[in-house]
Amino acid sequence: MGSRRRVDGVLRLRAREKEHDPVALEAIIERHCLRSVLLSRQELGQGDFVEHSYQVKFDKPDEKHALLTELRQSSQVQDVRLLMQEVNLEY
Repeated sequence: MGSRRRVDGVLRLRAREKEHDPVALEAIIERHCLRSVLLSRQELGQGDFVEHSYQVKFDKPDEKHALLTELRQSSQVQDVRLLMQEVNLEY
């Protein structure tokens, strides 16, 4: 038997409702994550902003840095935060 290390986290970001492209945002996330699930989408500031929360799973720990870099360079999103939890699975 062996063990496999996976890295999981919760990604939270904020975007202006009228300026962001949800398809482009999903493409960025899919490019860097093994899997992602939208946990919540909440309007803020009387509908001017929307906050997205995703559960993300990375195959390699270095992918989280690439994801954060690309999201922070994007003009679509603000306040990008990633809370990581490392999980060791044995089977």
